[in-house]
Amino acid sequence: AGDAPGPVVMGVPVTFADPAHAMEEARAVQAVDEEERAADASWAMYGLGWCVCCFLGPFGPLFWFCAWMRHQARPREERKEFPRERAVARLSCWTGLTALSIHIALFFALFLHYERHTKHCRIALETMQCMQTPIPGLLAGEKIVVYCPAECSPAPCFNAQVWGGADGVYADGSSICGAALQVGAVQEGQDGLVMAEITAPQSPFTGTQRHGVHSSSARGVSQGFRVRAVQS
Repeated sequence: AGDAPGPVVMGVPVTFADPAHAMEEARAVQAVDEEERAADASWAMYGLGWCVCCFLGPFGPLFWFCAWMRHQARPREERKEFPRERAVARLSCWTGLTALSIHIALFFALFLHYERHTKHCRIALETMQCMQTPIPGLLAGEKIVVYCPAECSPAPCFNAQVWGGADGVYADGSSICGAALQVGAVQEGQDGLVMAEITAPQSPFTGTQRHGVHSSSARGVSQGFRVRAVQS
């Protein structure tokens, strides 16, 4: 008989893991996890910045700039390993700069509006006759005559100086010339004599808006007055 074929041995090749390669893979996984955590933290800070900006205005950009500075604090070579964090940092920086520019523009707009308003009102508010109020202690029915110079204008300058007026009666402490402007006893830019007649105590005094003067409401004031033009 011929030679019988020898037995065939089947098996799985045995391989040996490379420790250096395994360590490199572990480092890569760890780096990815760290980059994801850094990006998530930056996104959280970015969202927090919007929340703070909606409720506290100018404080919102602080969180956006912190997100940018957090990335910039890393060494230059290390930043390349955090592309997602870098993207959020750049977005945060631009958002912060835009928001800061808008806040600065609004501040200057309000400042210019205030300066323009106070410039027009400075003379009226500094003129003693324009700010005269009824003499304390007068009884109901007593009358006083007041001269309102042409400088008692423009009318909106007296918005915070007049209370009441919805029923024609103004609270004690209101500017007589401001009340006269509201009832039309004098005109803006014109002078004139007006008469204030003291009225019985009442409360409340309801504000109103007429002839450019917006008066406020007041409660608990002891007396009031009516005002009308004095015919020359």
